[in-house]
Amino acid sequence: MSRIYARLSLGLALTLLFSTFVFAGPLDDYYLEQFGEARNTQLQKAVLSVSPAALESARCGMPLKHGLRRDWNLLEQTTQKVLAKQLALPVLCGPEETPLISPSGKFKIHYTISLCADKATLSWVQTVAQTFDDVAASYTSMQWQLAPTTGNVPYDVYLRDLATEGYYGVTTSGQPVSAANHPYAFTSWMELDNNFTDSIYKPATYSPLQSLQVTAAHEYHHAIQYGYNYYFDVWYAEATSTWMEDELYDSVNQLYNYIPAWFTKSTLSLDIDESTSTGGGYGRWIFNRYMVEKHITQPDLVLSVWERLAVLNPETNPVNRWGYIKMTPVLFYLLHHFATDPRLLDPGTLIGGYVYIAVSGLLFVAIGVFASALARNQAVALVLAFALLFILSLYGLHRYEVIRTYFKHRHKLPKEPAQRFDVLPPVTIQLPLYNERYVVERLIEEVAKIEYPRHLLQVQV
Repeated sequence: MSRIYARLSLGLALTLLFSTFVFAGPLDDYYLEQFGEARNTQLQKAVLSVSPAALESARCGMPLKHGLRRDWNLLEQTTQKVLAKQLALPVLCGPEETPLISPSGKFKIHYTISLCADKATLSWVQTVAQTFDDVAASYTSMQWQLAPTTGNVPYDVYLRDLATEGYYGVTTSGQPVSAANHPYAFTSWMELDNNFTDSIYKPATYSPLQSLQVTAAHEYHHAIQYGYNYYFDVWYAEATSTWMEDELYDSVNQLYNYIPAWFTKSTLSLDIDESTSTGGGYGRWIFNRYMVEKHITQPDLVLSVWERLAVLNPETNPVNRWGYIKMTPVLFYLLHHFATDPRLLDPGTLIGGYVYIAVSGLLFVAIGVFASALARNQAVALVLAFALLFILSLYGLHRYEVIRTYFKHRHKLPKEPAQRFDVLPPVTIQLPLYNERYVVERLIEEVAKIEYPRHLLQVQV
């Protein structure tokens, strides 16, 4: 009888365990499928419960790892046991060699030379180390704060075979390392493909070195982003890292592959989830390019965005459905600031004022010399000359006033708005027109340039 009870108990336990695994929630199914751990029954459920955009393999693995850490406490214990390795330090397929420290001492490259999928040659490891030193030096010169590490030890980079996972690189968050100006900073580590020679990396178009360069620029900026604020909006993190690829390695131009999706899906919201098929995230790098070129007097505009984000508390600021700080209010605030800050007056206006004053002075001297040569019976000509000079001087005083106003207010900054919209409201723009055939076309073109979500904007003519 005891054997029967034992068998029944064992059978019941196995049934419950199997049921828990098979009937795990859609979130469990999604992550299991994304990390290649799902069974066929789960694959079917994942396809039915997750949108096609979510199932798309990302170019960068950071969003998936970021989401996994965010949703960790929502997963079943059995799922956590299976996926725990995804948030742990990587383990190479063969014995790890003594890590190579980069020449600057800022990076520690983990690698193996064993005959397995993760194998890397020593010369390639040295190239990786030097490339990351170059990337860090570039970011330092651009005033970015480099990625934090616990105890300021070298930053960990692991060389693995990522082609089978569809990634160039993956940056995973570590532990909080809050500081005075960066209270929500986290450490991180990085995984990089071990050679970039597989067909997925298009080696016929981009050499392994070029793929390494843009990936190092991209992924290390994710590490920098974790050092600013862990609660960043993922779409803008990808937009910024992708933009940085071109800032550091302008000749590679791999990021232009994301442009077609941007233009074919131009009516989608700026902050849609990252996706190579919709232009979300990756394709939004062009928005950073637009901001910087529009506000040419602020080459560090994107840096200013992240510096402002660094001090924002996710508990007191608008967040998206994932609990991350919304980037659109941050961007709107800074764009408004840069549009109204007297320090950012058109430099052409200021330079023109200086030039005009100088020219007016020279003209004054010239007229004086000319007048001295005139006979007394030509006093009328002299009066006319000084009258003309007086008129020009009035305009010169106006330009002087522009310069005076600039220097008077150059240290002032716009105040914080009294409140912010958690959800942007619908807006209607009315254009009352009557017999305006010569201006209506230009007016409508200018209104169409207004930056506001299209589904919330209505224009009545």
